[in-house]
Amino acid sequence: MEMYDQILNCMDWQSICKCKNANGKAPLAMPIPKECKIMIVSQAPSRPASENQILADSRNRTFLQFLNVMGLRETSFRKHAYWTHYGKCYPGARRGGDQWPTVYCADKFMKWELDLCKKRGLKLVLGIAEPATKYLYKNFIEIDCAKSRLVYARLVNRIYNRGGLKWVFIKHTATTATGSRDENDLNFVKDTLRSLIHEAVVTA
Repeated sequence: MEMYDQILNCMDWQSICKCKNANGKAPLAMPIPKECKIMIVSQAPSRPASENQILADSRNRTFLQFLNVMGLRETSFRKHAYWTHYGKCYPGARRGGDQWPTVYCADKFMKWELDLCKKRGLKLVLGIAEPATKYLYKNFIEIDCAKSRLVYARLVNRIYNRGGLKWVFIKHTATTATGSRDENDLNFVKDTLRSLIHEAVVTA
């Protein structure tokens, strides 16, 4: 619980200018389940989730989108999935959506989170949206790769095998869940991603 407590009680946003927190609310986190098979890394908490301090909760619309996209029931999610963010505080709004978080949270916590999940049986890492995808790729798959390799469109909808884990990246679940992405995105989620998740959970 040490890492979980450190995330919840992190106050770096008050003193470190590179850490974005637009509303003064605490960072969001969840405990790592004892049988952790899937680690999900998304961009940052939404404004409603941050304001209400809810994460893996049916009142959180993003959480319901996750269940839909992944084809998981809530009980299976809670038993086998750990959900974290690239940036753990709400970073603020911008035209057309939310701002990108800074890399500060990811550098401070991500490897620690990943190592703890691996100790509990991790099999699959799912990166969602551009900041999380690029960070995971350059820090854990192709270490310190050239910037020219970090073309987002070329990283998503693919499976990578590295460090005894499967890694997969998809676009934002809000649009994937509503069916407004192109056919390739939707087919990858329906056919490939759900199969990988089923395999990870069933063989738990």
